[in-house]
Amino acid sequence: MVVGEDAFEINSLGKPNWGDDPIQVELKSSVSYKDFKGFHFYDSEGNKVESNRLGSGSMGIFGKRTYTVSFNLKKKVDKIVLAVDEWSDLEFVKIPFDFTIRAGL
Repeated sequence: MVVGEDAFEINSLGKPNWGDDPIQVELKSSVSYKDFKGFHFYDSEGNKVESNRLGSGSMGIFGKRTYTVSFNLKKKVDKIVLAVDEWSDLEFVKIPFDFTIRAGL
């Protein structure tokens, strides 16, 4: 699956090992899932399928990193359509702060 300039491979798809949800999908990419604001799944008619993110991981070797992220889908579907929300103008800002902790009895 290609999303803009990024690609996701379906690493696994099937019944989850635990829980009552009918489908679990694991996506693999060279792009971290954290680079995206949200993942949304739709059936072939365009109806949104409720999903929960289960977990994620990453592995690196020889300067290349691979990321995985897993979702459970609440509805069994024959065709999955993936849509993602990308961050725009995302930047990290360090904000200084000061605090005091006191032990009270």
